[in-house]
Amino acid sequence: MNDPTPLPPMPICLEALGTPRFNTMLKEALTRLGVDVLPLQQGLRNGSVSLDKDLSITILDLRETPERVMVRVGAFYSSVLAGCACADDPSPENEYPEYCEMDLEIDRPDGTARISVVGS
Repeated sequence: MNDPTPLPPMPICLEALGTPRFNTMLKEALTRLGVDVLPLQQGLRNGSVSLDKDLSITILDLRETPERVMVRVGAFYSSVLAGCACADDPSPENEYPEYCEMDLEIDRPDGTARISVVGS
């Protein structure tokens, strides 16, 4: 696992743990963070710049210990291959589909959270 990216605390998600609302709340919270906070750039396979457009989070696995909640999430998003952006460049800027998996850890006492891309 690479160095985790710190996230804003997520105590509200912990309050919903064990209820049907947990997955929805967690997916919405992560989606709102977007490419400015999530390490999606590290998960790129096709393009060179990750985009917020059509960011979708899915919950793949959930494990709990007395100290923390560990969640494996999948992220579907888009990227572009940044070019020179020259006026006479005939190649259009195409968007590419991207997917990466990330491990999220949320500490139970205070909701402190960190996330890292799997396999980068």
